[in-house]
Amino acid sequence: MTRNDLQGEIFELRSLRFPFCLLIVIYHFTNYFSDYETTQWVILEDLAFVLDFFFILSGFVMAHVYGKTENFSYTRYINRRFFRIYPLHFLTLMSLVLVAIVGRSIGLEASNPERYSLETVWLHLTMLHAWFFDPVITFNVPSWSVSAEWFVYLIFPVFLWAARRVPGGRLLIYAAVAAAVWYAATLWVTGYSYPQLEGFALFRVTVDFMLGFALRQFLRTGSLPFTRLKHASRIYAALMGVLGVLGFPPILPMIVFVWFAASAYERKLAGQKDGFYDNRVFNRLGDSAFALYLTHMPVAIYATNIIERLTGVTLPGPSSDPVVVVIFILLLVLAVVTAWLVHNLVEQPIAIYGPKWVESVFRLRQRRPSAVD
Repeated sequence: MTRNDLQGEIFELRSLRFPFCLLIVIYHFTNYFSDYETTQWVILEDLAFVLDFFFILSGFVMAHVYGKTENFSYTRYINRRFFRIYPLHFLTLMSLVLVAIVGRSIGLEASNPERYSLETVWLHLTMLHAWFFDPVITFNVPSWSVSAEWFVYLIFPVFLWAARRVPGGRLLIYAAVAAAVWYAATLWVTGYSYPQLEGFALFRVTVDFMLGFALRQFLRTGSLPFTRLKHASRIYAALMGVLGVLGFPPILPMIVFVWFAASAYERKLAGQKDGFYDNRVFNRLGDSAFALYLTHMPVAIYATNIIERLTGVTLPGPSSDPVVVVIFILLLVLAVVTAWLVHNLVEQPIAIYGPKWVESVFRLRQRRPSAVD
């Protein structure tokens, strides 16, 4: 197998989705600790860059799947991308629209009622809510990234066009420079670190996606140094965690992630086995990461309201209260279990059969004789 012909799943990129997403969920659920700012949980703010890994990973995977396709079909591609992200986005959106419509009448409330304005529903239904139209993130807050991802999916042919005209090495340099300039610009203009910048979602996601795409295209013919070491991907995964926990600038663990992904590619190319990354359970959990990301906030809103009704306990509460800690753990368990069920019973079946159904109907319509005939 040559570098250019490598296909199939790269298990490091699949298995790490779950722990990365779980960190995001934990970070969001710390909102239920009233004393969050004075606890050790605040360290999670230094790990907020894990969300950028998903955007880089998305570009990498899209290049891995479509980057070598000579007869690329945009309609088939966008059809599959739509069914990959929209059904779950719609389901979680409707669960929170329900809160806005009937929640108050039955005593169901969200912690930030200003985020549930029905005037913005159309933006979510069209996945435009991260396209500069919605200054306040509404309804299912994490879905802003779905809107931004949809944008880069729509313009994906631009990336393919660039890959066919720019050598892989030069494309990677351009993408790295763009990421560095974007990071520096956000620091200079706003004072925020790159991944913590709110707004400008399209810029953030496009730059990350471009970096992942360019890396995968470069790896078709080239390789990065120090990526063929034994257990290289494990070393770089550990280094990412250390840099994040110690509070280093987010751009550093993002650079390490590039080496991590390249090392994962090299292991796949060499056909090496790894007891952790090739573990079926870890990979199945990784598959449920998208469902976990989109469902954890609706799960928390419904669960905390039910808990309040049954027990009288209201959140947020002090992290020193054992009851609050137990509820926090319960929310995590509920979020993971719900994500597992939603992925296997809803997300995956629709992602598989939805595109096939549309393609089948389209072909039938193409073959159906016209009234004139």
